[in-house]
Amino acid sequence: MKKERTQITQGLCDHVKILLAGGANVNKAAEITGTGHATISRIKAAGFSAETYRKNQLKQKEKEKKVAEEQLTGQMQMDLQAAEEQKAEMSDQTKLMRFQAAQADKICEKITKQAVIINETLLVKLDRLNDTLCQILRAVRKE
Repeated sequence: MKKERTQITQGLCDHVKILLAGGANVNKAAEITGTGHATISRIKAAGFSAETYRKNQLKQKEKEKKVAEEQLTGQMQMDLQAAEEQKAEMSDQTKLMRFQAAQADKICEKITKQAVIINETLLVKLDRLNDTLCQILRAVRKE
């Protein structure tokens, strides 16, 4: 559940002023008044005036809105430029490098398949050799 926004009134500003003058820190004042420590800091920065606090908040919102609009415009321009660059034809060197990379991948796949086959063959032969040695050892022990 969202916490309801506290209405900043002159009474609240006076209460904060008294609390801070009485030796309470920002966190303690926030706890007592039921607001956040950032709100207490903003009230203090506004000179404990509710009207100044409201003006500062409006200025901050306008500044954030301008920044958000500028970022959105900039992002759209960047996307358009990136799309135009992608349409450019690849150079011959890039095409050649991609072709060579694809061929190297095919070679690596074939080598891997051969290695698996060789490995399986070796394991089978090692098992046969092990069985043969065990049979010889049993025959030697019986003698």
